Order: sequence, then structure tokens, then C-alpha cells
Amino acid sequence: MEVRIDDLAIEEIREATTWYHEQGGLLAERFVGELNKALDKMESDPERNGVIEAGLRKCRLNAFPYAVIYRLTAPDQIEVVAVAHHSRSPRYWRDR
Repeated sequence: MEVRIDDLAIEEIREATTWYHEQGGLLAERFVGELNKALDKMESDPERNGVIEAGLRKCRLNAFPYAVIYRLTAPDQIEVVAVAHHSRSPRYWRDR
């Protein structure tokens, strides 16, 4: 399974990692670890998370207020469209 991460989602990851690093370096490492666990789960079973709208799915991170928003673009490909903070405007990523 190939996972492609949209440029805007990469920027969201960078922003979150930077913020957690400023709070304490170990938090940044834990955030990245939880993000990687979520990506691994999506890769191993991409349909485990239900469709939330228009083919988009949501995988929540453990211990952090973030979710990975993704879609299946081919039988063997996942596109991550956002790494969204739960308190950010809902569905801001809708048009990606």
C-alpha cells in the first residue's frame, strides 16, 4: 500500500511537531510516533475507519487531539488530505 501525503497535510504535521517541540521535545517525538502508528494502521487496513463524507475517512491519533483525514485513491493507494486538530474549523479540508 502506498501512502501519499498532500503538501498541505505535510505543513500541518510540521506546524504541530514544531508546537509540541516548543512545549517539550518528548511531546514532539510522541506526536510523530502516534502519527506513524495511525499511518501504519491505515496501510494495513485502509477501510477500518468509516467514511465520514464523500469518500473521506478519519483516523484519530491516540493521546493527541488530531485526526488523519484520508481517501482511498486506488486499490493500493491512500491519499492523506489533512492532519487536522480537533479544535480547528470543522471540515476546513473539505475542498482539498
